[in-house]
Amino acid sequence: PNLSQFERALRRVTEAAGRWGGSVIAVILPSYEISVGRPADVARYNAVADVLRASPVIVVDGVAQFAAEPDSLTLYTLRMDNHPNARGHAVLAEALIEAIDSKERS
Repeated sequence: PNLSQFERALRRVTEAAGRWGGSVIAVILPSYEISVGRPADVARYNAVADVLRASPVIVVDGVAQFAAEPDSLTLYTLRMDNHPNARGHAVLAEALIEAIDSKERS
């Protein structure tokens, strides 16, 4: 996919945050389509993740967090194509908190 607009926006955000000494944390939210391995969705995720990892932002990869679970579909309400359930949100929140804590320690 063409991510030139995304890359441009990402540069502008990181430059703006850098001007006041801030940093940017980007959270890649998982989707059911990625969790079940739909090729187009996985390809888009990989492309976005590559752009983010090549940038100065701190990346919280929710897709990787979900994939680390023995049965990632249990993190979705009713194991269906919809939003994460309470446990899924907790997994994402813990990863984000860890990223914030790690940034504060550095």
